[in-house]
Amino acid sequence: MSQRTAVKFETVLAEAMKTCPSTYSLSELLKYTVQELSREAANPRTRKIMEVAAKYPAAREALSRIAGEQETIAAAFALRCGKGNKARIAANLLAGLTLVIQGAIVHAWCENPAQSIDGINEQVFAMVKTLTCEAAPTLRGR
Repeated sequence: MSQRTAVKFETVLAEAMKTCPSTYSLSELLKYTVQELSREAANPRTRKIMEVAAKYPAAREALSRIAGEQETIAAAFALRCGKGNKARIAANLLAGLTLVIQGAIVHAWCENPAQSIDGINEQVFAMVKTLTCEAAPTLRGR
């Protein structure tokens, strides 16, 4: 990730944290943050990068460096989670989820160019809800 991209990422992240209503629960904050980050990522340049990454292993490796952003994201969530061990765990978990969910959204958006990023956000969060519920009979056994 270039320094310019990292700065833009941090700016979008900080703005999402700042503009998200303080009344939102942590799960609502997660959804809001991922939506803002994925809206920023939804551009022709991102689609081209994903196409290159699909063809070349070295490019895929470079994309994996975004995991280094987890610390930045965790620090941002920590401001809303509070202090203490449980809060640190929650902030780190939310940071990891943010990266994974945003990655799934961007991949789906690249594979479905006619679909809006907001529509894909809704589909992905519906799937997250399905996957995190104990009763997900439509997914079992497949």
